[in-house]
Amino acid sequence: MNMKLLLRQAGLLFALGFFQITAHAVSAGRVLVAVGDVSATRNGATIKLTAGAAIESGDVIHTGSTSNTQLRFTDGAIVALRPETEFAVESYSFKGAESPAKEEKSFFSLLKGGLRTITGLIGKRDRDAYRMKTATATVGIRGTHYNLVFCQQNCRNSDGSLARDGLYGGVLDGAIALKNEAQERVFGRDEVFYVADANTPPQQLLAPPQFLRDRLDGQARTKEKGQEAGETQEARTESQPEEQQVAVAPVESPRTDENPVGAEVAEPEIQLAQDELSETVEQNAGGGGVLGGDGVAPAAGTSSIFLSAEYNPSGGAHNASNSDTDTTVVVDGSGIVNTSHYQRGTASSHESGADGGAIVWGRWAGGTAFLYGWGNQTLTADQGFHIIYGTIPTSAPAQDSVSFSLIGATRPTEATNAASGNVWSVTSGSVTANFLSQTFSGSLGLGLNSSSGQSAYAMSFSSNVLNVTSTNGWSGTVSHASGAQNVCGAGCSANGTLIFAGPTATHAGTTYEFGMSNGVYVQGAAAFKR
Repeated sequence: MNMKLLLRQAGLLFALGFFQITAHAVSAGRVLVAVGDVSATRNGATIKLTAGAAIESGDVIHTGSTSNTQLRFTDGAIVALRPETEFAVESYSFKGAESPAKEEKSFFSLLKGGLRTITGLIGKRDRDAYRMKTATATVGIRGTHYNLVFCQQNCRNSDGSLARDGLYGGVLDGAIALKNEAQERVFGRDEVFYVADANTPPQQLLAPPQFLRDRLDGQARTKEKGQEAGETQEARTESQPEEQQVAVAPVESPRTDENPVGAEVAEPEIQLAQDELSETVEQNAGGGGVLGGDGVAPAAGTSSIFLSAEYNPSGGAHNASNSDTDTTVVVDGSGIVNTSHYQRGTASSHESGADGGAIVWGRWAGGTAFLYGWGNQTLTADQGFHIIYGTIPTSAPAQDSVSFSLIGATRPTEATNAASGNVWSVTSGSVTANFLSQTFSGSLGLGLNSSSGQSAYAMSFSSNVLNVTSTNGWSGTVSHASGAQNVCGAGCSANGTLIFAGPTATHAGTTYEFGMSNGVYVQGAAAFKR
């Protein structure tokens, strides 16, 4: 064989070896689970992705309408993609725990859809080396676990209505910094946010909208609650029958100070952490609140009106129709803080909710609040000061029989210091407004769980006066529908006040109270949307 041919072959082998080394160097991670139609666009070509496939810097990952995937990057980061998602690995470089931090980078983009992620070593070592870009804001991290959903006329609220377009997300651990053209803002654990567009400041939500929870789990190495460590972990999805579960092999993690030999480690429990966020909200409901809405509260300084059903330490009637026009209402991430007459103080917000930037509701309990007319009052977790706050409409539909459906409610409480053991709940509700004839009517379904068992009650109310821009008093009755305990005898007398909210009266809210046979009053608040 002549020398030229040998040199040519040697050069070819060297080039192949160099290409392999280079390809390995730019490998960003691999696919843990791929369910359904999962692919990557790489150098202009479309590549189908299956479990174990490599992910490279520059890839754009796509998931189909009933598909999802979970990716693990070489720095230990986990990214789980929802159906109909486009996720770009813009630029990724990680050479191990011993490489200089300045040479590392983990730059991603969420182009469409949603994800949840646990960040890896890159973000922990150098915050500036990590970013997640979206159309409305860029996410920076503090070493964290968070989720994002980018809505484009494809997200629905719990009542079936379309959610407003924009970026929604929640922090499950650590903290993130959201930055766009308008503002940079940090959100911490259990905080939920919304960014309408690139020029609107990030806004904290009172509660996560329903669509933030990914119901198409497709999880790798996700444990059921109560599962003991060391048991087999499997990924299940609604699109994948139980008998076709995908087992995921152990993952070899990068060598770090905490894991010097690169031993096999369990995957972070993404779905369990996601569940924790939803469970936090459910627990906050105290078992009797109805959670709903998109979490967007009225903007500060909006000309608004609020209602309150006030706590009475003697257990008797006080006021379910106290109202005022107020532009000093303060709302934070956990609910209404204060108005010109009431301050939450050391009490906390329970069953807080909001919707459409038009209405917000909640119950103050478990601390000392300043209540106008009563002064400082210490409320147990089973008592409460119920309150609703909404923007004043500028117009209303020119029609009769406009229906509003229940979207949220506080847990009804008995206005007394004595602990009865009764636990009330709201089970249903609606309002019908006749804007032409200026009347309205409504109903609430109530449940009672007591030592005598479970009972159901029906509240009905109405008024012959309807004022779109002010408060509307009403009267009604509560009747025993079923169950062993009847606290209303032939019927409890009820009263309350209703307001409309939103620019075109898109929402309604009411506070109410009714007296039981023993003279103790039950109070609460409920919100509705048409």
